[in-house]
Amino acid sequence: MSARVKAAPRSCSESGPPQFECWDTGLHHSFAVATHNTVLISVRSLLISARRQPIWGGLKRRSFNPERHGCYCTEHEQIVAAVRERDPLAARDAMRDHLHHVRRVLLGDHL
Repeated sequence: MSARVKAAPRSCSESGPPQFECWDTGLHHSFAVATHNTVLISVRSLLISARRQPIWGGLKRRSFNPERHGCYCTEHEQIVAAVRERDPLAARDAMRDHLHHVRRVLLGDHL
């Protein structure tokens, strides 16, 4: 398990918006790399590029607040706990729930 994943709960809760975005990108990249799935790693690389675009930054600035930050940290902790416990189904479900939550926050419920 990468150092970033091991430090997830502490790092998440101690970060402000700019640091959180950088840390979050790295954490999700660590998850993708840990799968050893080249397709998932490639998709993750595309998402990292998308996150660097101005439109992503605008979406994040409009949606990010302390309450949401806390929710994201809790979701990350659930993912990391499942990985630590070597529970692939729980990890998959926690990641899916987190990604659906982020999608709803950034793009709305209409998708």
